[in-house]
This record gives sequence, structure tokens and C-alpha cells, in this order.
Amino acid sequence: MNFLKKLSWRAKFVLDGLRYYPKSFLDGDFWRIVLRSSNSYDSLPFSPQKIYKPFVEKLVALFFRKEGFFEFPIDYYGKRFTLRLLSGEEMHYDVSGQFLELLFPYLCEKEKTKITQEAEEVLRWAFPGMSWEINRSQFHSLYFFPKVRRFFWGNEGEYDNEKIHLRSSEVVFDIGANMGAFSCLAGLAVGEAGRVYAFEPLQKYASVLKANITLNGLRNVTVVEKALGDSPATVRMEGITIVDGTGNIPVTTIDAFVREQGIERIDFLKMDVEGFERKVLLGGKESLRRFQPRMGICIYHLPDDPEVLRRIILDINPNYRIEKNSTGKKFLVY
Repeated sequence: MNFLKKLSWRAKFVLDGLRYYPKSFLDGDFWRIVLRSSNSYDSLPFSPQKIYKPFVEKLVALFFRKEGFFEFPIDYYGKRFTLRLLSGEEMHYDVSGQFLELLFPYLCEKEKTKITQEAEEVLRWAFPGMSWEINRSQFHSLYFFPKVRRFFWGNEGEYDNEKIHLRSSEVVFDIGANMGAFSCLAGLAVGEAGRVYAFEPLQKYASVLKANITLNGLRNVTVVEKALGDSPATVRMEGITIVDGTGNIPVTTIDAFVREQGIERIDFLKMDVEGFERKVLLGGKESLRRFQPRMGICIYHLPDDPEVLRRIILDINPNYRIEKNSTGKKFLVY
């Protein structure tokens, strides 16, 4: 029966390819999907990000691009403000990723409805092709939009919820700040009386982060161009991932930074450091026990992250409550 299901799915896929975009028959990716896929459209052998991001990139540019930056009207748990991110051509893909993973849930309802309706309308009339094609046949890139269970705006999902969201005057650690979408969101959410420490060791991202802070007129966000770990060191990085071996990237710990800066509280900690999360937590045990911050932490980089990170967190504070976010890719801790 399972064999027949897979065979019928593959037959339907081939017939749909012939119907919607016959040139796909000349595309090697098309045949790889036919031969390697399971019997459902939502478990295909390529990343959803490679489908969504080019599409979202166009929608973000259509609705939010101004002169030199994107402007997002945000409703963050009843607090309304405008978030701006630089829009250099080379950054559109990165901004679309931040939009997918972070910003869409916080858009004001009017804009959220508008962009959703536009997406649905484009998808409705998408075939046989569209104008943006990135190293894939148009059928390969675009056919699956309406075939995935539902149009999914959050690849990784939120760092907070109604229980643990940011409040005015709070102190926030953004560990793995990248280009600063969360840092700027946090700076606007906590207000002038609050403070955000944005840790980003890569200079190319730190420079964009600083520019986004300036673009938003924030004076309460401090950029720290260091990585965090379980002990002071220097490391090297491949892409955005810390790898074994010494290098020129300085590493400190949460505990050391707190002592050096005389920090007296941490209210919220957000972390996305590509598998280094456990070392960051181990290097901050003293401070995390003392301040007991609410936390939003990525748990998908290493296969055993959910078990290992849960154990470390509960060792720090057995009274912590841990929930997964809506996508199951982050721990929400409070």
C-alpha cells in the first residue's frame, strides 16, 4: 500500500509538471524530486527557506521598502512603533529571512492582512511562471507554494510569547545579534530606560547592526563584538558558525561580561549561536542563577540540543518552566 501511495504521488507530480510547466521535464531537479521524495508535498528534499525567501523578498520590497531602508509598522504586544532595517541590494535576502523568522508576527494587523492577501493572490495566479527564478526551474520554485500544508511565515518561530515578552525598562542580552533585527526590536520595545547588549562577533554583521541601530535612533543598544562561550578564548568561524581551533575572534562568558560591566540584572536573554548555545549557558551559570532571566533559545542546531539544553537550564534553576515555541525550534523559558 505504501509503495502504491508513493507511486501515485510521483505520477501526480509528473502529470502536474506536464500541465503547469512542461520545461520542468528538462530540469534535473524535477527528476530528483520524482525519484527521492516521499508521498507528501510537505517533505521534499530541499529547504523550505529556498522556496519562501525569494518570494518573501519580493513581497517585503513591494510593501516596506523606502529610500535605502525597509520600514515595518510593529505592534509588539500592544506597543506600537516603526522598525527600520537597511535595504542594500545584497541584504534583501537576509532581511526576508528576518521577516520570515521574526517580524511578521509583530506586524500591525492592517499590514499583516495586506501582505497575506497579496501572497494568496499571487499564489492563486502563479502558474505557469513568475519573473523571479533563482537557479531553479519556475515550476520547481513556485509550484509548491500552495502545495505545502499552509503558507508558513515563520521558519523558526518566535523567541517570546504573552508570558515572556519584553517590557519597558528591561535589560536584554541578544546573543547572536546578526544584522540586528531583534536588537532593534528589543531596543524599541524596552524604551529609553531599558538596555540591550547585542553580541555579534563577525565584523561584517556588526557594522550592519550598528547602522541599523543608528537608523532607528536607538541610544540604548550596545554592540559587543565578541562571541560568548564557556571560557575566555579566541576562536575562528566558518560562515556564522564557531569551529574548533584558535583564531582571531575573541570569546568571553556571560559571567565575565556581567562582572566587567557591573551589570545588575538581565531580564531577557535571546540566543541563536549555531550550536554554541550549551557553551554560552555553561559560561553564564552564575549570572543566570542570580538574575533568572526569561529566555528564548534556539534548540535545533545539534541533534541532542533539546535534551542537553533542557538539562543545563534546569541545573541552573530547577524552577524554570520550559516550553517549545510554535515551530518547536526554540525553548521559551520563564
